[in-house]
Amino acid sequence: MLIPGQAGDGDASIRWITLQDAVQMALKNNLKLEIESIDVDIQDTSIQDSLGDFDPTINLRAIYESIENPQNQREFTATNGSGTAGSRIFEEENVRLESSLDGKLPIGTEWSLVAESDRLKNTLNVVRPPSLYYPEYDTFFGLRLTQPLMKDFGVQTQMAKVHLAVSDRKLADIDWQRNLRETVAEIAKSYYDLIFAREDEDIKRRSIGLADELVKGNQKRLNEGVASAIEVRQAEVAVSVREEALISSQHFFRENQNLLIRQLYRDFDILNPPKLRPTGRLSIEVPTIDKEAFLASALSNRLEYKANVEQLAKQDIQIQFYKNQLLPRVDLVGTLGGNSLAGNFG
Repeated sequence: MLIPGQAGDGDASIRWITLQDAVQMALKNNLKLEIESIDVDIQDTSIQDSLGDFDPTINLRAIYESIENPQNQREFTATNGSGTAGSRIFEEENVRLESSLDGKLPIGTEWSLVAESDRLKNTLNVVRPPSLYYPEYDTFFGLRLTQPLMKDFGVQTQMAKVHLAVSDRKLADIDWQRNLRETVAEIAKSYYDLIFAREDEDIKRRSIGLADELVKGNQKRLNEGVASAIEVRQAEVAVSVREEALISSQHFFRENQNLLIRQLYRDFDILNPPKLRPTGRLSIEVPTIDKEAFLASALSNRLEYKANVEQLAKQDIQIQFYKNQLLPRVDLVGTLGGNSLAGNFG
């Protein structure tokens, strides 16, 4: 028999789904997994940002200076008493152009290709001779290097930020995999719970059918005078008990169906929810497992273990970096280049 309110399997609105269908729907509509995948993308961006510390940069700067500097006696004498109208004001008008290509190597070496050109006008070079040019164009082109010898020295220290970003990315990926596995496990459990509820309902229906047959049989025997009325009554009570059990089984089925619906759908009509039916059946076959291989596989694939190992590696990177930062600052600085002085930029 079919209890009112329960859709039969012939209902056209029923959607039959396999376990694979259920998993795919859950992964597509799971907001938590979507958020975790965004976190992985964020960590990828963080790695690129950390590597950006070693990207070369171009710097351009233009400076205009107009200076009137009152001179004390020493300064006045040093400039041979030069000044505006015999005053003690030293005047300068300078234009400075600077350009550089700067970068850093993973061992800590900071390098800079520099080109500087200054146009200089002042109280001294306006007088020719002794000044060779007015205005004076002073140009420098060269390479400047700064190499840390203690603090900030070495690949391990310079790449610490990158290594930490890579570690954070691995941890984010582990979290995503953990949530993925948990989601798949929850869907599989809900799917098989729904199979169990459906088969339990089928059993309850068949049980009612058998109880109905017993009522008919006892009634026939009563009519033939070989059974008592109490036996018929007992059989009828058994039918009522089994009908009650079927109602409970149908309620259990609806609960499991509603749980699976919430797991598979992001949005649905609460007043007219989907009707899901699993296509699978429960199996009583017990798989054969190699215990040692199973344990080894479980350990190597255990995400909590991988996360703890990665956390330890991350802490080791931080410890080594902080140890280096306790060292004194000692740098080797060098410049290789050439200067020129002329009456024009050419």
